[in-house]
Amino acid sequence: MSLEGNKAIAQRFCDEVWNSGDARAAGEILAPRIVRHGGEATPTTTDRDAYMEYVAALRRALPDLRCSIVQMVAEGDTVAVRYAIRGTHLGEWAGIAPSGRVLDYPSVDFLRIHDGQIQEVFGLADSGAVLRQMGVIPALGGKA
Repeated sequence: MSLEGNKAIAQRFCDEVWNSGDARAAGEILAPRIVRHGGEATPTTTDRDAYMEYVAALRRALPDLRCSIVQMVAEGDTVAVRYAIRGTHLGEWAGIAPSGRVLDYPSVDFLRIHDGQIQEVFGLADSGAVLRQMGVIPALGGKA
């Protein structure tokens, strides 16, 4: 695929998988054996169903979740995407009770695309910022 084609897939990933939770679109966009490499807060998943459960869990925690792409850079079979994710914490997330707070969740993914589908996601999110916004850990300066 072309670089522009890969970027279009990354845009659909944000719009149709994250913003809509559309399982049918996920079947087109995500490879059946997609591997998502995450940090401690987001353990590795190895197939489309597990990935979509991860998406569903986050969408349950933040039911008004909106993913916006801030920047995309494509090279070879990889698209680097910087997102602005925003949502209201109304459901349990990773064992943390709903705070009712609006969260701004900065995140970066490196998406490896092959044959028109995302094969791997290498993700990095600012979990500390999210935990501070939830009031779980003190904000810088000591205020939660």
